[in-house]
Amino acid sequence: NESLERLVDERTIQLSSANDRLEKVNEELGRKVAQHELVTEALRTSEELYRSIIQASPDDVTITDCEGRILLLSPVGRSMFGAAVEKEFIGRSVLDFIVAEDRARALSQIARRREGATTDPAEYYGKRVDGSTFDIEVNSEFIRDAEGSPTGMVVIVRDITGRKQAESEREELKRRL
Repeated sequence: NESLERLVDERTIQLSSANDRLEKVNEELGRKVAQHELVTEALRTSEELYRSIIQASPDDVTITDCEGRILLLSPVGRSMFGAAVEKEFIGRSVLDFIVAEDRARALSQIARRREGATTDPAEYYGKRVDGSTFDIEVNSEFIRDAEGSPTGMVVIVRDITGRKQAESEREELKRRL
């Protein structure tokens, strides 16, 4: 009986110790779950803000990967470039929507940005899905990870056809005067 009681006491101590460790693990797990829930909610809020900004912009907002392949295009961009659905753009190069004559200059701007140079917005001839062209102003910036390495680009495109027409009319009036 004595040896059985000692064995029961030893097992009771072992179980008690295991229960204490299990409680500590459960507490830590509970903290991690709560932290994960906070991070998930912050991420959801951030994504909603990001999408709201893209939806509200009067200019096209396009997100690309590092090679310039389109990942996301705002509704203004779809309209500006004459497409019914975003699918017509996803995976294609942003250069597909600039006339061939302007592509080398656009690549040069991207290379300068990649090296960290600040560049002004550049004007190009945009190319719509139907092949027609129009005047655009493009500004871009690399999206970078925590280490500063490029992970993609945000490209802002503005249709400046009206502005170009007004400038041309003004120059014509000046010439006549």
